[in-house]
Amino acid sequence: MYDTYKTEEQMRKIYEEILKFLIAHKKNIKMFWNNAQDHQLAFLQNGCVIGQTWDGPIITLKKEGKPVTYMAPKEGAMTWVDSMGIVKNAENIEQAYAFINWAYTPEAGAIMAKSTGYNSVVKGAADLLDDATKKAFADAYPGDALENLWWYISEPPWFVPARTEYRDKFQAA
Repeated sequence: MYDTYKTEEQMRKIYEEILKFLIAHKKNIKMFWNNAQDHQLAFLQNGCVIGQTWDGPIITLKKEGKPVTYMAPKEGAMTWVDSMGIVKNAENIEQAYAFINWAYTPEAGAIMAKSTGYNSVVKGAADLLDDATKKAFADAYPGDALENLWWYISEPPWFVPARTEYRDKFQAA
């Protein structure tokens, strides 16, 4: 995966092979990620039986008792950490920092994880989760899965337009 970010030439070489495989198996592909709700409906109503997805939408359904599950692949799962920023002209700097400081507490991390199905990276948040959320995360990330995460790296300026080009080629095939 990381090799596709090194140079545009290398990315295109790899994506050409991916494109060939996807076109050959196009009948097996039902949809691309649009938003969490559409993704959930893909599994519940639109006939998808396996898919690449973020943990949040599927873990939320699983905790609701829906017939789905989520597990990181043994090769590793793609991941990133969202962060916060304050705009340069913000008027309430003290309140903004108070909110950010609160958002990175174990209590806030646990609230976020319980309500969204996404993992919290805040140390200590996992200790505050209810049993259903703890079990869902343990099922999703067994063994050394958390040590095998593939962290997204910064995308070079050429990457997104080139990736979009390959998506369009696949959809047109």
